[in-house]
Amino acid sequence: MDLSRHVKVLAGDTDWPDWKRKLRDLLDYYESALAVIDGKSVKPEPLLNSADTDKVKDQKERSDFYRKKNSYAKSMIASTVTDALCQNIMDKERVQEAWEALKQQFKATSKDQLFKICTEFFAFYWSLGDDVSTHIAKLGSLWIEFNNGLKDRSEHELPNLVLVCKVLNILPSNFETFKYVNT
Repeated sequence: MDLSRHVKVLAGDTDWPDWKRKLRDLLDYYESALAVIDGKSVKPEPLLNSADTDKVKDQKERSDFYRKKNSYAKSMIASTVTDALCQNIMDKERVQEAWEALKQQFKATSKDQLFKICTEFFAFYWSLGDDVSTHIAKLGSLWIEFNNGLKDRSEHELPNLVLVCKVLNILPSNFETFKYVNT
Protein backbone atom coordinates (compact mmCIF):
# COMPACT_ATOMS: atom_id res chain seq x y z
CA MET A 1 0.00 0.00 0.00
CA ASP A 2 1.45 3.34 -1.07
CA LEU A 3 0.93 5.70 1.84
CA SER A 4 3.12 8.43 0.33
CA ARG A 5 0.23 9.58 -1.85
CA HIS A 6 -1.38 10.95 1.32
CA VAL A 7 1.49 13.39 1.79
CA LYS A 8 1.42 16.63 -0.21
CA VAL A 9 4.64 17.10 -2.20
CA LEU A 10 7.23 19.32 -0.52
CA ALA A 11 7.69 22.17 -2.96
CA GLY A 12 8.79 25.04 -0.76
CA ASP A 13 9.10 26.54 2.69
CA THR A 14 5.36 26.94 3.18
CA ASP A 15 4.91 23.17 2.86
CA TRP A 16 7.74 22.22 5.24
CA PRO A 17 5.96 22.16 8.65
CA ASP A 18 3.05 19.99 7.51
CA TRP A 19 5.17 17.84 5.19
CA LYS A 20 7.71 17.15 7.93
CA ARG A 21 5.03 16.14 10.45
CA LYS A 22 3.16 13.89 8.00
CA LEU A 23 6.31 12.22 6.70
CA ARG A 24 7.60 11.55 10.21
CA ASP A 25 4.25 9.96 11.11
CA LEU A 26 4.43 7.83 7.98
CA LEU A 27 8.00 6.73 8.67
CA ASP A 28 7.12 5.93 12.28
CA TYR A 29 4.45 3.55 10.97
CA TYR A 30 6.97 1.50 9.00
CA GLU A 31 9.15 -0.70 11.25
CA SER A 32 11.05 2.13 12.92
CA ALA A 33 12.22 3.83 9.73
CA LEU A 34 11.92 7.03 11.76
CA ALA A 35 14.86 5.86 13.85
CA VAL A 36 17.03 5.92 10.72
CA ILE A 37 16.36 9.58 9.89
CA ASP A 38 16.85 10.53 13.53
CA GLY A 39 20.20 8.72 13.65
CA LYS A 40 19.06 6.27 16.34
CA SER A 41 19.44 3.35 13.98
CA VAL A 42 22.76 3.24 12.14
CA LYS A 43 24.41 0.93 9.65
CA PRO A 44 26.29 -1.83 11.49
CA GLU A 45 30.07 -1.72 11.32
CA PRO A 46 31.73 -4.39 9.15
CA LEU A 47 32.97 -7.49 10.94
CA LEU A 48 36.53 -8.73 11.04
CA ASN A 49 37.36 -11.61 8.72
CA SER A 50 37.82 -13.88 11.73
CA ALA A 51 34.19 -13.54 12.92
CA ASP A 52 32.32 -16.78 13.57
CA THR A 53 29.26 -17.81 11.53
CA ASP A 54 26.73 -16.72 14.18
CA LYS A 55 28.17 -13.21 14.23
CA VAL A 56 28.23 -13.10 10.44
CA LYS A 57 24.59 -14.22 10.30
CA ASP A 58 23.57 -11.65 12.93
CA GLN A 59 25.54 -8.95 11.09
CA LYS A 60 23.82 -9.81 7.82
CA GLU A 61 20.35 -9.64 9.46
CA ARG A 62 21.09 -6.28 11.09
CA SER A 63 22.60 -4.90 7.86
CA ASP A 64 19.61 -6.06 5.82
CA PHE A 65 17.18 -4.57 8.34
CA TYR A 66 19.03 -1.24 8.29
CA ARG A 67 19.24 -1.26 4.48
CA LYS A 68 15.47 -1.84 4.20
CA LYS A 69 14.64 0.94 6.67
CA ASN A 70 17.10 3.34 5.02
CA SER A 71 15.85 2.52 1.51
CA TYR A 72 12.21 2.81 2.52
CA ALA A 73 12.76 6.20 4.17
CA LYS A 74 14.79 7.47 1.19
CA SER A 75 12.11 6.39 -1.27
CA MET A 76 9.37 7.99 0.86
CA ILE A 77 11.27 11.28 0.92
CA ALA A 78 12.14 11.12 -2.79
CA SER A 79 8.53 10.41 -3.74
CA THR A 80 7.17 13.32 -1.68
CA VAL A 81 9.48 16.15 -2.76
CA THR A 82 9.75 18.05 -6.04
CA ASP A 83 12.28 16.93 -8.64
CA ALA A 84 14.44 19.97 -7.84
CA LEU A 85 14.59 19.07 -4.13
CA CYS A 86 15.21 15.44 -5.00
CA GLN A 87 18.25 16.50 -7.06
CA ASN A 88 19.65 18.22 -3.95
CA ILE A 89 19.48 15.09 -1.81
CA MET A 90 19.85 12.18 -4.23
CA ASP A 91 23.61 11.95 -3.72
CA LYS A 92 23.17 11.19 -0.01
CA GLU A 93 23.82 7.52 0.80
CA ARG A 94 22.16 7.64 4.21
CA VAL A 95 18.64 8.95 4.59
CA GLN A 96 19.71 10.79 7.73
CA GLU A 97 22.02 12.95 5.58
CA ALA A 98 19.15 13.71 3.18
CA TRP A 99 16.86 14.57 6.09
CA GLU A 100 19.44 16.88 7.63
CA ALA A 101 19.98 18.61 4.27
CA LEU A 102 16.24 19.27 4.00
CA LYS A 103 16.09 20.46 7.60
CA GLN A 104 18.95 22.88 7.01
CA GLN A 105 17.32 24.20 3.86
CA PHE A 106 13.99 24.85 5.58
CA LYS A 107 14.99 25.44 9.22
CA ALA A 108 15.28 29.21 9.05
CA THR A 109 12.26 29.45 6.85
CA SER A 110 10.05 27.54 9.31
CA LYS A 111 10.57 30.33 11.85
CA ASP A 112 9.75 32.86 9.16
CA GLN A 113 6.76 30.74 8.18
CA LEU A 114 5.34 30.85 11.71
CA PHE A 115 5.67 34.62 11.73
CA LYS A 116 4.00 34.77 8.32
CA ILE A 117 1.09 32.60 9.49
CA CYS A 118 0.72 34.72 12.62
CA THR A 119 0.64 37.87 10.53
CA GLU A 120 -1.86 36.35 8.09
CA PHE A 121 -4.11 35.25 10.95
CA PHE A 122 -4.24 38.64 12.64
CA ALA A 123 -4.47 40.53 9.32
CA PHE A 124 -7.31 38.32 8.05
CA TYR A 125 -10.43 40.30 7.20
CA TRP A 126 -13.82 39.85 5.59
CA SER A 127 -13.71 40.00 1.81
CA LEU A 128 -16.86 40.58 -0.18
CA GLY A 129 -18.02 37.74 -2.35
CA ASP A 130 -17.21 34.88 0.03
CA ASP A 131 -19.80 33.40 2.34
CA VAL A 132 -19.48 32.92 6.10
CA SER A 133 -18.46 29.26 5.88
CA THR A 134 -15.63 30.07 3.45
CA HIS A 135 -14.27 32.76 5.76
CA ILE A 136 -14.52 30.51 8.82
CA ALA A 137 -12.79 27.67 6.94
CA LYS A 138 -9.92 29.94 5.83
CA LEU A 139 -9.52 31.38 9.30
CA GLY A 140 -9.77 27.92 10.87
CA SER A 141 -7.05 26.63 8.57
CA LEU A 142 -4.75 29.52 9.53
CA TRP A 143 -5.58 28.87 13.19
CA ILE A 144 -4.58 25.21 12.95
CA GLU A 145 -1.35 26.07 11.09
CA PHE A 146 -0.55 28.76 13.65
CA ASN A 147 -1.04 26.47 16.65
CA ASN A 148 0.82 23.60 14.96
CA GLY A 149 3.74 25.96 14.33
CA LEU A 150 3.72 26.99 17.98
CA LYS A 151 3.60 23.34 19.03
CA ASP A 152 6.54 22.49 16.74
CA ARG A 153 8.58 25.19 18.47
CA SER A 154 7.53 23.86 21.91
CA GLU A 155 5.50 27.00 22.56
CA HIS A 156 2.08 27.10 24.20
CA GLU A 157 -0.91 26.93 21.88
CA LEU A 158 -3.26 29.90 21.84
CA PRO A 159 -6.61 29.52 23.62
CA ASN A 160 -9.69 29.10 21.41
CA LEU A 161 -11.01 32.38 22.79
CA VAL A 162 -8.55 34.17 20.48
CA LEU A 163 -10.11 32.42 17.47
CA VAL A 164 -13.66 33.23 18.63
CA CYS A 165 -12.73 36.89 19.12
CA LYS A 166 -11.12 37.01 15.66
CA VAL A 167 -14.22 35.46 14.05
CA LEU A 168 -16.50 37.96 15.77
CA ASN A 169 -14.15 40.80 14.83
CA ILE A 170 -14.17 40.08 11.08
CA LEU A 171 -17.92 39.68 10.70
CA PRO A 172 -19.48 42.46 8.60
CA SER A 173 -21.84 45.04 10.07
CA ASN A 174 -24.98 43.10 9.11
CA PHE A 175 -23.95 40.55 11.78
CA GLU A 176 -23.92 43.12 14.63
CA THR A 177 -26.89 41.48 16.37
CA PHE A 178 -25.15 38.10 16.19
CA LYS A 179 -21.97 39.61 17.65
CA TYR A 180 -23.73 41.11 20.66
CA VAL A 181 -25.80 38.01 21.39
CA ASN A 182 -22.67 35.83 21.38
CA THR A 183 -20.38 38.03 23.47
